[in-house]
Amino acid sequence: MSFSDKSNLKQRIRDWYARNDAPFTARLDDFIALAEGRIYYGGGASEGDPLWSPPVRCRAMETTSDDIAITNGVGGLPADFLEHRALTWKGSSYAQLTYREPMSFWASSDVNQAGTTTPTIYTIEGDLIRVAPGATGTIRLSYYKKLAALSGDGDTNWFLINHPGIYLHAVMLETGVFAKEAARTQTAIQQYRAAVTGLVRTNLTSTFQG
Repeated sequence: MSFSDKSNLKQRIRDWYARNDAPFTARLDDFIALAEGRIYYGGGASEGDPLWSPPVRCRAMETTSDDIAITNGVGGLPADFLEHRALTWKGSSYAQLTYREPMSFWASSDVNQAGTTTPTIYTIEGDLIRVAPGATGTIRLSYYKKLAALSGDGDTNWFLINHPGIYLHAVMLETGVFAKEAARTQTAIQQYRAAVTGLVRTNLTSTFQG
């Protein structure tokens, strides 16, 4: 099973939900946008929450931005950024920086050092990357990215083609919440979690031997 594009996904949702009325169809774009939010950021407060699900992270979302400019210790994050993996300072010799939570970063003595030495730590605040000591130069950022959003009906992305159940069950979950149908919602969240678990397991076994 695979979906060719957003239009095909919407038709499958109508078929699975057995609804084709105008009020339902008019909200499908909203359901898909909410599903994408769940895919990238997860849902629920904790695993005890009946609607909890983890954010999806897989190899297809891994990428590298090789030339991010840092000026006096500050640079901007890529527009498709979700979560950092590693950061390397590209000076006369490459140096991998250590991540610090913002409070720990600002409490570090490195912040007050002159920015003429190679940075050793970094943090992320809002849409900014900060390094310390606050030098000027270039970094390589390895991170998880958002895939192409399904904006127009002809749009597609890696999830839709390779793991359509991720989208299908996430959207079915949002439709169940909207319709206040508890049984359908619980079925959808269980199917969605299973689809995510299968993807993550496959990703791990294909990345690490055994």
